[in-house]
Amino acid sequence: MIRKKAYVNNRGLFALVVMLGLITMISCSEKSDMTNNQAVSNYLDKELAQAVSQGSNRKISLANLSIIEWDKLYIYGPYTTNDDIASDIGGVNTQIIDASIEDRDDICLLIFTYKSNIKLSLVYPRKNFDFSTISTKNPVQREAAVFRLVESSNENGRYYLDAD
Repeated sequence: MIRKKAYVNNRGLFALVVMLGLITMISCSEKSDMTNNQAVSNYLDKELAQAVSQGSNRKISLANLSIIEWDKLYIYGPYTTNDDIASDIGGVNTQIIDASIEDRDDICLLIFTYKSNIKLSLVYPRKNFDFSTISTKNPVQREAAVFRLVESSNENGRYYLDAD
């Protein structure tokens, strides 16, 4: 019986290692994005709940949001097209496309950028706190990201955000 030795081609091994490295980097990046999205969403929920408990002076400031590095915030309401978003911020990423905001009325899209690069695209439900009343083509600068909560007159327990 003749035994053949199995040799691993160095190029093949190198390609396999590179491929596994890329897959790991991509999956870690996606996990990081999901973790950041959840952390920012939790931060907003907490800040909004605290603002509601403040009584008549209901304000929320996002200037102290430090989970991600950001300098501008774009806010988009329901049915905003991806073309409009791309025109405003210079492009869209898969998170923005996957949000399908142009077909939905139950969410707002908050896009945090830093030095003109998208840092986070957050889908935020409108059910309790609605950012759509302040959606604008112009970004909100970090230091000016202060909003006033206005309780809906016809929907108990629902709040709209307004520029301060």
